[in-house]
Formats: sequence, C-alpha cells, structure tokens
Amino acid sequence: FMAAVSRPDSDMHETGKLFMTAHRCVFVGTRVRSFGWRKIKAVRDDDRDLVIVADGEALQFRCNTYTEVLRGVTIARWLLMNQV
Repeated sequence: FMAAVSRPDSDMHETGKLFMTAHRCVFVGTRVRSFGWRKIKAVRDDDRDLVIVADGEALQFRCNTYTEVLRGVTIARWLLMNQV
C-alpha cells in the first residue's frame, strides 16, 4: 500500500508518502518515521485521517480520499493480524 498523505497533527504539517509493507509502516516526508507491525497497537479511520497508534502516540495521516483511508485501514488491520 502507498498513498500521498499529510500530517495535520505535526508542527510543520508535513506532506509525504505512507508505505505499508509486510514488515513495517513507513512515512517518508521531511523526516522518515518507521514502525514495525509489532509496535503498532491499533489502526483506525477518522474521517479522511488514517490513525496509527504506536509507541504510545497516535499518528494522523490525512489521505486525499476516503477510499484511500478505507483501503489503508483494511490493509493495515490485515497486516496487524497476520504479522510475519
């Protein structure tokens, strides 16, 4: 999964790309944030935001469309349940 996203909860309102692979979730923007699926506790959608709870913080990623959010949440939940 890959989607162009922005981070409305960050100080700089970063934009970048969100990648989900079998091993981790990676945001590549001004800086790179990477979380292995074992560190991610929950994934949910909130309007156009995909919210990932990892390491005690909730990270918001604003997608361009609702379809991208729903697709991302579905894939992330599947990856969480089927960790390699």
